[in-house]
Amino acid sequence: MAGTEAGMDDELTLEQVRERVEDVRVAMVTTVEEDGALSSRPLTVQQITDDGGVDFLVTRDAGWRADGQRVDVALVDEGTTWVSVSGTAHYVDDPTAVDELWDDVSKQFFDDKADAIVMRVSSESWSYWAAPNRLAQIFEMAKAFVTDDTPDLGTKGEIAT
Repeated sequence: MAGTEAGMDDELTLEQVRERVEDVRVAMVTTVEEDGALSSRPLTVQQITDDGGVDFLVTRDAGWRADGQRVDVALVDEGTTWVSVSGTAHYVDDPTAVDELWDDVSKQFFDDKADAIVMRVSSESWSYWAAPNRLAQIFEMAKAFVTDDTPDLGTKGEIAT
């Protein structure tokens, strides 16, 4: 992971949490259907912006999308960071915006670049749980077993964006 991070007793900044998940390529995106039911689908993360927004390329005729709908984006990085980005989805039907995000992975999901539009999630908050690396997690669990104390398995927080 790039950069430095706070100790596990400290709250993390948006930049620190973003750095922990910057290499995550697949997110589970949850939307609310017309009948109020929650529906989730995996989408390829194209970009995480400095202000906490998340950009995806989606199929132009996807039946589940509605501009201005509330969404949640779930990101997990190697079992040490779990993030829930809560926000609003907006769709950008602009070939230039698609070109900026288009990559080799995109070619696998779209027969034609013209079928893709940008789904831009403007975040309102990032909720996170950040754990130390796996070795530290194992140590904390073993220590808790021996001492009968509660293990220190990380920090959690919410960041308004």
